[in-house]
Amino acid sequence: MNIEQLKAANPIERVAARYGSLQKAGVNYKMLCPFHDDHHPSLMLHVGKQFFKCHACGAGGDVITLVMGLEHCSFADAVKKLGGDKCHRDTINNCETKSNPSPPERGQGVCQSHPEKLSEEQQTFLRSLLPFASGHSELSPTWLDFGVGLAPAFVPDAFRAMRGRIIFPIHDETGLLTGFGARRRDGNA
Repeated sequence: MNIEQLKAANPIERVAARYGSLQKAGVNYKMLCPFHDDHHPSLMLHVGKQFFKCHACGAGGDVITLVMGLEHCSFADAVKKLGGDKCHRDTINNCETKSNPSPPERGQGVCQSHPEKLSEEQQTFLRSLLPFASGHSELSPTWLDFGVGLAPAFVPDAFRAMRGRIIFPIHDETGLLTGFGARRRDGNA
């Protein structure tokens, strides 16, 4: 199951209803926003396009982002909670990585791995990746399918060179994680 199939199988209004009361607003729904201290429903669920937007705090996104906010969890955990544990991440549970970043001034990083088992540090790093859209509507679903994400400011020490960079998990032909590639967000090599 890819990310688009996972989202199609989990309509945003049904998922949101598990966490709180929904109020009908035309063809859409609204609810209290979990991203700020909301006392009047300001989070709008747009049923036709399957996204949400809070008109008070500005939070917005798809069903996965909503679950991340409601559950206070990572992208990978939200996918798992939505029943997507068979998504692309299920093949990485048995890899071990040794860090070998390229020069930080070039804005690139690589983390090689061995397919025996993934260390706790690597699992933490992978779970910490934030969803990152490519900026091109045709490419963004592919990036989500392949687990491309943004490394947060706080990562395990072995991945410090990758902080704030776009991370590309690299898999071999069998689907095992073999490393990570990283690029700076500003587009410089």
